[in-house]
Amino acid sequence: SKAIGEPPFFLAASCFMAIREAIVAARTDAFDGDHAAATGFQLWSPATSERIRMACIDDMVGRALAGNDEGVVPVEEAAAWKTAGSW
Repeated sequence: SKAIGEPPFFLAASCFMAIREAIVAARTDAFDGDHAAATGFQLWSPATSERIRMACIDDMVGRALAGNDEGVVPVEEAAAWKTAGSW
């Protein structure tokens, strides 16, 4: 198994899963500890910095989705937002 490259493949997969678990932790904080609501998202590979940032759902992401500094999109509405384009 070492001759065909399985160890590097699984090492890369473990990095992706660690990023996903970090996003779940950030979303759990945003959803006031509701772990079930925090896990309902998709993270596509490659996990770019934009995808990771938008998946975390916090006040800064809410302001970005609202399109101005004053309006804030509620966490529940921001959680329903889907990434598109180059994200």
